[in-house]
Amino acid sequence: MENLWGSLSEEELAEIIAYANANREPVYYVDQTNWDHDDFYYLNRYLNRLLYRAGNQKDKKQEEKITELQTMDLSRMTEETKVILYVLIFFNKMEYVFEWENFTSLKDTKPLKKRLNLVENPMGVYALYTEYNIGW
Repeated sequence: MENLWGSLSEEELAEIIAYANANREPVYYVDQTNWDHDDFYYLNRYLNRLLYRAGNQKDKKQEEKITELQTMDLSRMTEETKVILYVLIFFNKMEYVFEWENFTSLKDTKPLKKRLNLVENPMGVYALYTEYNIGW
């Protein structure tokens, strides 16, 4: 099914919504200790859609999404989340966010030391993900 999250099934979308409601905080702040590739895939999808909607002038919730980005506390995020966010900023051609006060530290992002796979069998189709040690 095509929805705001992309091509997720109804069950996957319901799982994301239930997870967000149960935790009452954005997924990018949640403890990722026991996460597997599916969990990081969902995080990637969430951040990608957030950036896409913030950059889309036709989106009715653009201002809301921009506010969410501008109020993010990067110090509460794991290195994995910061690197995914960094890659997605370039992917969505939104480099201007590095000028926002809360995003300036993200300019110095380095590749992950340990490989992070977003899918079970990464194929390396996106060079920037591969460069930052993320399997896609």
